[in-house]
Amino acid sequence: MKTQISRITFDPSKRYSGVYQQMGRMLTDADWNELADIVKHRLADAMTDAVGGGTPRGRGMVAITENPDGTETARLKWGHVYVD
Repeated sequence: MKTQISRITFDPSKRYSGVYQQMGRMLTDADWNELADIVKHRLADAMTDAVGGGTPRGRGMVAITENPDGTETARLKWGHVYVD
């Protein structure tokens, strides 16, 4: 399906949380499209963490490693955690 879009402005690395309208500024399709892309990206991100495997995949977890003397060490890795 073809579509005409004025510009694509979404960049996930900027980690924007929303798009705000400015008084007196003309509304464009890019504003609405960027908001939709932000919402889709945040939802997909959260669903990947919550449903992907039960733990945030690659973005934080408890790592249990076995030491040479046979004991185990648990350590926290940096990342996202969802609790109740």
